[in-house]
Amino acid sequence: MQRITTSTKAIDLFGAGKHGFTDGNPSLGTPSTQLNAIWFNGIQEEIATVIETAGITLSGGDNTQLDDALAALYPRMDALQQVTGATTLVNSTSRKFIRTVQCISGGSYTVTLPMASACPSGSMIRIINGQSSGTITVSRQGSDLLYPNGSTVTSMALFTGDQVYLTSTGANWVVDGGTAQLPYSYGFLSSKTANGWRLYPDKSIEQWGNGITSSGFVAVTFPTAFPTAATAFVMTINGATVNGTWGAVESGGLGTTGVNVYSAAFGTAAGGAANSGLAFHWRATGY
Repeated sequence: MQRITTSTKAIDLFGAGKHGFTDGNPSLGTPSTQLNAIWFNGIQEEIATVIETAGITLSGGDNTQLDDALAALYPRMDALQQVTGATTLVNSTSRKFIRTVQCISGGSYTVTLPMASACPSGSMIRIINGQSSGTITVSRQGSDLLYPNGSTVTSMALFTGDQVYLTSTGANWVVDGGTAQLPYSYGFLSSKTANGWRLYPDKSIEQWGNGITSSGFVAVTFPTAFPTAATAFVMTINGATVNGTWGAVESGGLGTTGVNVYSAAFGTAAGGAANSGLAFHWRATGY
């Protein structure tokens, strides 16, 4: 696009080289500005390009298309919203928006999201727990769901310093950033069961479980196989023991899928004085 260039333009009207238009002044012999096709075509295409970039088909009977296009392409930046207690967030316009909500005091309470259906697809809410203590629960409203990394939840906890980014799909909320989503990240996967495991971001794995001793070796099978190698295994006897202090020894090598263990009193031969029926806990690490 360019400013008007006809010979009757108002020279430097808006500054050096920034020509404009004039109605003219017949008494002074100043003609009004003549228009040309290049200026009209420029205006037309500048506006039409914005509308079509937003995926809107031009329509001569709709005079709000430019506003609709700007709303679709450029979300409204809401003012910072600070809350000090239980709050239900609302959205009162039909335009896509970006909002930051800061929880600054009040201890532990719930911040309830607006209905996703009331927020145009692409609208984003960032919630920060800026308190020195207290847990903020970010909860859905109605039947909406929250989707952190493919999981499905109805609420999420924000501990001190945590934050979460949520984007509306028009039907639900997608969790697409922030520290509060880390427990759902593939770098922090886990199985929180009696015999479980946890994956860390560096791909190291920690596993744990329980078992009962027998008169011989007991096979401990890891809940999930270590992809490369197991690096350590420890075992502790639970509760009272017999024949003094008991130790735990692995035999046959520490494998990626498990290990054989037994319990015996110190000072006895391997397998000697082994007792059955003793509960034990174990922990293994690897990668």
